[in-house]
Amino acid sequence: MRSEPNPWGIPGYTADSYGESFADVYDEWYADLPDHDFIGSVAASLPDRPARVLELGVGTGRLVAMLRSMRPHADTVVGVDSSESMLRIARARNLGDPVELLRTDFSVDLPAGPFDCVFVGYNTFFNLPDHESMRRCMELVAARLAPGALFHIDVVDPHGIDAGTSTSEISRPDGTIVRSITVHDPSAQRVTGRFVELVDGSLGRVREWSVRYATPEQLAAMAGSVGLVPAVDAVEVVGSGRDDASVRHVSAWRVAPVSF
Repeated sequence: MRSEPNPWGIPGYTADSYGESFADVYDEWYADLPDHDFIGSVAASLPDRPARVLELGVGTGRLVAMLRSMRPHADTVVGVDSSESMLRIARARNLGDPVELLRTDFSVDLPAGPFDCVFVGYNTFFNLPDHESMRRCMELVAARLAPGALFHIDVVDPHGIDAGTSTSEISRPDGTIVRSITVHDPSAQRVTGRFVELVDGSLGRVREWSVRYATPEQLAAMAGSVGLVPAVDAVEVVGSGRDDASVRHVSAWRVAPVSF
């Protein structure tokens, strides 16, 4: 009996693999992510009162801390993540009150709403294994948005990156060499990779990751299929991603009004 191929494209990879692999280095390696503007738009969409906010893929709580710094109100923040290692770091962080951090796969289940805003930060939405998982997530979110509330998504569309395998190396401040190996399969809209640490010439930890991307048009089709429509002036391409060949796409969606 043949087993089905792993939906993430990496043997043995699961929903919590990314978080379990990167939790200890995430805040250091990704401190320069250009998402201050994204969280600014999330904060601006919230009402002028204490709000109820849900973050998908809360990770180490970095974006929650940023949002807290922009808001004058004591918002109730709920964060979900599939990785216990990520949540452990977030729980140890001073994220303010009230905050609730839950372990769950956000394409399978979400805490009860309503929420005044739901958001998912830089490319975390594309950690889901396939487009059906993304559509299911949108369906769950749509059922939990308060009237007029927005669902914010920040992703990178890497379709301009060359197909095949590429490698690069960087030197960390501690002298560790990190070799990055990336494989792009445009036909599957899949990018997989691994960071291989070399310490004094010896092989150290290997950290794997997988991204299943979607174009802005595909995201719009998924959203429309579950009753979400673009928020006015909120769907746009804003600058570039971390790679010159990729394009950052920030969008916001709301539940379509009921017509009679």
